[in-house]
Amino acid sequence: MTDLKGRVVLLDVCALWSPANRALIPELNRLHDEEQAAGLTVIGLAVDANARAGLTAEWQELGARYPIVATPRASLSRLTSVRSVPARLLYDRKGQLRKQYPGEVSPDVLRADVGELIKE
Repeated sequence: MTDLKGRVVLLDVCALWSPANRALIPELNRLHDEEQAAGLTVIGLAVDANARAGLTAEWQELGARYPIVATPRASLSRLTSVRSVPARLLYDRKGQLRKQYPGEVSPDVLRADVGELIKE
């Protein structure tokens, strides 16, 4: 995994069953591709009851160009403050949670908020 120190991190807590997650992948790919060199790291945290088996072929077929890590739903509360899926968490370069987006979020809002943190 990439060293995250000094990077803006967008954590996408996602689920395969969510149409909102599927629809956001192309935008997260664009953010990842366009802002990676400026300091952004996008990571998917796939909440799945069968996470121990690794990512399913269906997840891999969705075409995410950023890393996705599978985790059992039971472990979610130990890893994040998120209680429902989908959600996105945006951390600044100091590792502080700056924004939390429960449910669906506009790609324009994500892009603007990421841009602000990259400039800091």
